[in-house]
Amino acid sequence: MARKRNVTSRITEIDVVTLEEAHAIVIRNKELEGSRAETIRNYKKFFKHLDRYLTESNITNLKELTERDSKGFMYYLLNRGIQNATINSYLNNAKGTFKILQEEGLCIHIFKNTKYLKTDEKKIDFLTVEEIEALLKTMNLDKYTEFRDYVFIHVLIDTFSRIGEALALTKEDIDFEAQTITFRKTKQRKVRTVPFSNKTASLLKRLIAEVEEFGNSYLFQSWNGKPLERSGREVSTKMKEYARRAGLSKRVYPHIFRHSASAFFLKETGNIRVLQKILGHSDITITQRYSHVLDTTVHDLHDKYSLVNVLEEAKKRKTKL
Repeated sequence: MARKRNVTSRITEIDVVTLEEAHAIVIRNKELEGSRAETIRNYKKFFKHLDRYLTESNITNLKELTERDSKGFMYYLLNRGIQNATINSYLNNAKGTFKILQEEGLCIHIFKNTKYLKTDEKKIDFLTVEEIEALLKTMNLDKYTEFRDYVFIHVLIDTFSRIGEALALTKEDIDFEAQTITFRKTKQRKVRTVPFSNKTASLLKRLIAEVEEFGNSYLFQSWNGKPLERSGREVSTKMKEYARRAGLSKRVYPHIFRHSASAFFLKETGNIRVLQKILGHSDITITQRYSHVLDTTVHDLHDKYSLVNVLEEAKKRKTKL
């Protein structure tokens, strides 16, 4: 309680707080927390939107902001045609920003009671086995960049990895003896080790031999030896080209292979707990987004293992006797 009174008194002592000052303080705090580069970029995007809102509202002093402005900012984003899910992401940034500013004694937390917008649950897209086969067949494996992408796709579907996780892989992350890949730069910042198949092992060995001349430990590199870790744009662009060659109407992007592998695994095994562990989800409700693929599987398993059906089959056998 003493700290809260102290913060309040400090806020009243400051007359003017500019957006530039707030921006510098928040980014500094996030960097000191060790936030990822993507998180920092998202905060900077939020500040750009906040700057436009304040300019349109003729507000130059953040101390003048009230909870009414938090709603005004949300309406501003909605009127710009930004989707609810993206607005909720900006709201996360807003809550984080004004929490820091309040703790620094600069202004009140106007977003503290702001509620998130409702969003429609989207059905996850995925590729069929036939579509993945068609896409892979279009790739020229004698060309380094296409062979690299061929291996990259196999890693994605074999390990259920995210694009950033896979692009950050180094030779040291591959254990050929145990036949596992260890992802160190994960979304949850938790090291995750996943097994891979003999086919992927063979491809990885060939790729490692290919990139040896570049003189660094990264697996996935551009034609000139530049690691692709910092930007997956090159790979994402090539995925669209492979899809076009294969005549696929679906939008193909790196993350769709994680979705495809997850959907296939769940449909074949029905084991959502194991899938949760492989994907590295801390909350099983996230994994349950794939549960729609179980619709037919559940029906088939119910027919096969229903006790009622077992009793009926037993009755039929007795009748025949």
